[in-house]
Amino acid sequence: MTNLIELFKIQLLNLFGINKVIHTNNKKEKIKFICFSLFICFSFISLIAVMGIGNYYIANRISNIKYILNISVALSSLMIFIATIYKGSSIIFNFKDYDILVSLPIKTNIIALSRIFGIYSSALMVNALFLLPTFVVYCIFTQVNAIFFIMAIVLFLLSPIVPLSIATFLSIIFSLISSKFKRSNIVNLLFDFIFFIGVALISFNKDQVLEQSDKIVSIINKLYPLADEFTASLHDYNFLTFFIFTAISIVVFAVFIFLVSRYFKTINTILTLGHATPKFNFSNIKYESPLLAMYKKDFKFYLSSSNYVSNTAFGLFLLTMSVTILLITADNSINEVLELVDSNMSNMVFSIVPFIISFIVAMSCTTSCSISLENKNLWILKSSPVKSINIFNSKMFVNLTVSLPFIIINSILFTILLDMSIIYTLMSILIPFLFSIFIGIIGILMNLSFPNFTWTNEINAIKQSASVILTVVIGIVSVLLSIIFTVILLVIIPNPIIELFIISIVIATTDLFLYIKLRRKGTKKFLTLLAE
Repeated sequence: MTNLIELFKIQLLNLFGINKVIHTNNKKEKIKFICFSLFICFSFISLIAVMGIGNYYIANRISNIKYILNISVALSSLMIFIATIYKGSSIIFNFKDYDILVSLPIKTNIIALSRIFGIYSSALMVNALFLLPTFVVYCIFTQVNAIFFIMAIVLFLLSPIVPLSIATFLSIIFSLISSKFKRSNIVNLLFDFIFFIGVALISFNKDQVLEQSDKIVSIINKLYPLADEFTASLHDYNFLTFFIFTAISIVVFAVFIFLVSRYFKTINTILTLGHATPKFNFSNIKYESPLLAMYKKDFKFYLSSSNYVSNTAFGLFLLTMSVTILLITADNSINEVLELVDSNMSNMVFSIVPFIISFIVAMSCTTSCSISLENKNLWILKSSPVKSINIFNSKMFVNLTVSLPFIIINSILFTILLDMSIIYTLMSILIPFLFSIFIGIIGILMNLSFPNFTWTNEINAIKQSASVILTVVIGIVSVLLSIIFTVILLVIIPNPIIELFIISIVIATTDLFLYIKLRRKGTKKFLTLLAE
């Protein structure tokens, strides 16, 4: 039990580099970590508040208040299922310090159990985001007693188990299948691609979910019967369904732990072996310029990681698919609406289009974790005959390679959808392009300031590191400020093309200033970095 607690504690301490900050004597690092922790707490509380407002809105529109329990537990279970099937196998198996842990005098089942508890704790965070505001809203609309709160706590702890267990097994199967393919990342990306299409299709029918809540809840109960057991336990105080839900969850969790513990080493061995590579041939060696060689290396690494691709490119993909669906389903209704409103409103809509694309670009940065992902290969970069600025440039070119095709495609789609002029189309390409440069530089600066070389799984560096979160926040705030500035300029300058041109100059100037800062301070900071 002591070993289990210690291993689980180490997992938690490694999250966001907590362990490193605790043992450092650098006060500046500790202050940055405290500020970052406060920001994370504030963001999480804000998300819960937003979810609470959304639940209150839904509670006023659905036909029966108990349906918010069905919908919330179903959504929470779905999100846990998605997140787990997406990264569950890589968290429990094939993690970076596996060799070190199995060499220690610790039983294999204890190591496996610590990994399971690690992923379970993440599932509880998702559960809190969905269920806590739902419980509050439900209490506002109905009369509850002490039994409700006792049941709610137990069900809150147990509800992630079934979706977590099923998703983990599917994730293991997908990983085992993809490990046998030469291009295993393509198989993983295919699974992600199918999932994102499903999310997009559901999102376009969200109004029907509210208008036909009875049918939707009926479907939820058929697809996921435990949602009905969950609701009956809390709404009707049905002890039978409560014990059925509890028993099913405990049995599933016990079977899950037993199977993972039993085959822990076997699965890790299979995933580690992967696919055999062809014999290396010296005649295939090609000589490139340092910048081009670095770019090819970085882009190849980017494509080799399905986690990296899906966390940076799929936002752009979803925007493209969403605009395409609008183009197919909207007919001429949007243009008819624009014709009915005055020219100022039309200009406002056309002026906002570049920032819609820029908003997604700002959330799809590839550079914010690019240095952290180098990890133990960092010394190779630092000792190679390549200037630091060329290393940064190659990573920014990867970011542009990912974003620019989507920027052009979406600009053309918006042009067709809104019947915009060619000038607006060009501005819809130019401004997101400048924002892509901006967010690429910001990502590297943030990653230099908040590097994470202690990750045990690449998903920690890609999604959960301070540099990634701060880059996204800075990008979103920058786009919002640009929109506010655009609206103000529209009031002062009637010509929207002129104000978009002014915005472009401001962003380009900011890019130049940040790039100069990157050349001067970023290169010095890069040389002082030490990977673990």
